[in-house]
Amino acid sequence: MVNRLTIDAVATHAGCFHRRGLYVAERMLEKVDWAGTPLGAQRTWTPALRYAVTFCLASRFPMLLWWGPELIQIYNDGFVPLLGKRHPSALGQRAADCWPEAWDVIGPNIERTRATGEPFWAEDMMFKLERNGFVEEAYFTYSYSRIEGDDERDRGVLCSATETTQAVLRGMEFRSMADSLAHIVYTHSPDGTIDWVNARWHEYTRLPPDMAMTPEGWARVLHPADARIMRAGRAAAFAESKRYGFEARIRPDGAADEDYRWFHFSAVPMRASNGAIFRWAGTATDVHDRRVAENALRAQFDREHAVSLAFQRAALPKALPDLPGLDFHAVYEPAGAEALVGGDWYDAFQLPDGRIVLSVGDVVGSGSDAAITMAAVRQAIRGAAQVYPDAVAILNAADLALGSEQPDRIVTAFLGMLDPLTLSFSYACAGHPAPLLRHSDGTIAELGAFGLPLGLREEKQSYAAVNASVTLPDRSLLVLYTDGLVESTHNIIEGDARLRRALGSCEVYEAADPATAIRRTVLTTVTDDVAILTLRVTAAPEVFAQPRWEFRAGDAKMAVYIRGQIARILKDLGATVSEASDAELVFGELLGNVVRHTEGSVECALDLAGIAPVLHVLDRGPGFTFYARLPKDSMSESGRGLYITAALARDVSVVPRRDGGSHARAVLNMRLPRRPRND
Repeated sequence: MVNRLTIDAVATHAGCFHRRGLYVAERMLEKVDWAGTPLGAQRTWTPALRYAVTFCLASRFPMLLWWGPELIQIYNDGFVPLLGKRHPSALGQRAADCWPEAWDVIGPNIERTRATGEPFWAEDMMFKLERNGFVEEAYFTYSYSRIEGDDERDRGVLCSATETTQAVLRGMEFRSMADSLAHIVYTHSPDGTIDWVNARWHEYTRLPPDMAMTPEGWARVLHPADARIMRAGRAAAFAESKRYGFEARIRPDGAADEDYRWFHFSAVPMRASNGAIFRWAGTATDVHDRRVAENALRAQFDREHAVSLAFQRAALPKALPDLPGLDFHAVYEPAGAEALVGGDWYDAFQLPDGRIVLSVGDVVGSGSDAAITMAAVRQAIRGAAQVYPDAVAILNAADLALGSEQPDRIVTAFLGMLDPLTLSFSYACAGHPAPLLRHSDGTIAELGAFGLPLGLREEKQSYAAVNASVTLPDRSLLVLYTDGLVESTHNIIEGDARLRRALGSCEVYEAADPATAIRRTVLTTVTDDVAILTLRVTAAPEVFAQPRWEFRAGDAKMAVYIRGQIARILKDLGATVSEASDAELVFGELLGNVVRHTEGSVECALDLAGIAPVLHVLDRGPGFTFYARLPKDSMSESGRGLYITAALARDVSVVPRRDGGSHARAVLNMRLPRRPRND
């Protein structure tokens, strides 16, 4: 047994005394028959080994000690979570026996440190470990240090480690979203060394990935006259630890001088919990057209209105979703004054899984700069909606994009996500006027939700934006708008009252185009941009996906019948035998997950309205979670069904239902023939 006085003295001297951890670790040691290990009984341990064990046990930080030529393991209480089910058998075990799947990586480094005394350090290193019954990818930052004894056998290696899996996966999500953007996105170390660029950099510069990390690569594409501007802009920001922003010209590698294009470079510092900057995240946005236009229009100010309006209209959606039972209309009205055009937008588009994203927003300011910001935010929302499942997460992603690209801009926005299958409408707000929902009986409800505007969230970390939700009733009318609609008379209270009276009237409610009717009824003069987006529900949810089935979770006979019906319907629409078989398998796996979580009723629907069929499975149970990062081992018993579903379907998502349960969607991997809309 390690001497108690030695433990207390060393732990107190090290400044890391943790009594509970010591007692737990000591009890772990007592359960091992050390006499049967190469280390021998504890009473025979050398002073060096005793000191090393004492130091390890006294630390709150995860530590593991490998001792002797056989590298026998001893670890503290903090290291147990990193071991998973390897604990407690890992205590007293040889390192090579404990970590067989990672030994080819860690073994040589451990032996090198033990033999030479040279410390080893690795950051965010990935290992495929089987800690909890299945193979998983885990990431660690760790170091090795040698501990000396009296001779070569009396020597060990101390490992300090922390698991960084969640942080690494969050970084992967950021990089995945960045690759979907049309802008160049990059990160660099505090000294300015580029360490990552997104796919857009390679597409534009034509340089291989490794060239983006070198000064030579940038010298080949950056205009020589702008290199000094870039160095000065970044140096000033580094000195004051604040954002930087400047414009410089870059061109594709090997292109002519006339192919240089202006880009706006902007980056923000990323800070650790202690406030230290560990990385910078930046974007390079193509502003060449804007810059050329500004130079040309500086002497012709009267053309500002036309240029801004053209950009604004080009940035707005070319068409709105066309679905049975849902009627969309929109109006954009530019301001009467030339310099005020540019900042408002509306948008509505359908995701591959059938959900519809609606948004309206307003950039503070006006002119072409506001129009460019509007287009960038709208595209950021579209990109984030492909990744994130809820409205708050999408707005937060757009806020990060805005802060990186145009940190001085403020944007208000409202975003909602409509599930046509259930008419559930979840939404979030970023400092924008609340939409109005007009019921068929004439009552009007305000869809209010709290959230700071985009551009202010980063500076006030205590914001508490939340997702809200409502079910849209049949024959209801939803109106999203920007503040120019109610501020045209410079009296917001009067403008809001005019809008509510118009919405309550039969003239607007029954109009073929409610958005145009609202504009005509409410606006007298247009002093600011106005965007109006309306959605009318003209049918009950049952029309949005046919056919539909409902049955008890344990009704195997009904499940087999529905699976056959799905295959038959898809074959009638031109599906191959393989595509129909995949659809049956996807249905079976989704239903299997539901059966494991609930015994209640199950709803199934096949949505054939889009480009690809979407299979829906809804339950009323406690719900289950779909992890986008699936196990690499396809034979794993944990997550195997969802892995198969993700492999066979074009897209899979699982979200909680507003009134309890889960809603799983699988976009099947086939194309439907274009069919005329049948309202």
